[in-house]
Amino acid sequence: MAYHTGDRPASVWENRKRFLSIWGLIPEQIIAGKQIHGIGVHPVDSLDLGRGSRQGTAIPDCDALISKSSDVVLAAFSADCLLVYLADVYRGAIAIIHAGWKGLLKEIIGEVIEAFTRELGGKPKSTLAAISPGICFDCFEIGEDVAAAFRNKGWSKFLSPQNNYSHHRYLLNLEEVCRLQLENAGLFQSNIQVSGYCTRCYPDYFYSHRRDGEKTGRMMGFISLKG
Repeated sequence: MAYHTGDRPASVWENRKRFLSIWGLIPEQIIAGKQIHGIGVHPVDSLDLGRGSRQGTAIPDCDALISKSSDVVLAAFSADCLLVYLADVYRGAIAIIHAGWKGLLKEIIGEVIEAFTRELGGKPKSTLAAISPGICFDCFEIGEDVAAAFRNKGWSKFLSPQNNYSHHRYLLNLEEVCRLQLENAGLFQSNIQVSGYCTRCYPDYFYSHRRDGEKTGRMMGFISLKG
C-alpha cells in the first residue's frame, strides 16, 4: 500500500483503489505525508486532495495529519509502528498519527493533540482514540541506548530487561507508552481503544519490519469524516 518499498507504483495504486472502494472512497482523496519518525503535524483540507496519492507527492516531513474536511482521506503507513486515529465527533475534527518508538520518545501524541485543539478546536475530553495493530511488548526488543532514553523520560515501567541472555537488551511496550501519552494529553481512558493484535506475531494478517526486513510491504490506515 506504500510507494517507498520498491513495489510497482501501478500495483500500489490498484491496491489502494480496491481497498478504498470498500468504503466508497477513491485514491484521489488520499492525503499522506512522507513519514520520517518525527513530530511533524500538518493541518490539511480539500485544497490538499491527492497529496500522497501518487508516488512522489506526499507532504514532506509529516508523521501526523489533522483536518475538519469531509472530503479527504487522511492516510498513514506502517509495518510494526502504531497508527493512532483521533476523532472529536462533536466538532468534526479528525487526525491520524504515525507513532513508532522515535516519535513516541519525542512525544508526538502531545504535539498532535495541541495542534488538534489549536487549529481545529478539538477537545481532548470529547475525543475518541483508536490504536492500530503494532508490534507487541513480547516482540519489540531494543538496546540499552533506546532503553536509557525511555528511562530518562520516566517511563521505566514500560521496559522489561532480557536478563535470560543479555542484560543489555530490553522489551518495550509501545502500546502502553502511546496510551499514557493520550491520557496525559487529556483523553479519557474509556475513550481509548486498543487493537491488541501484534504485527510480528500474525504473518498471515500483517506486514512486519522486524519479522520480514526492510523490503516488507506496508499497511495503510485511514480516517475520514462521513460527508
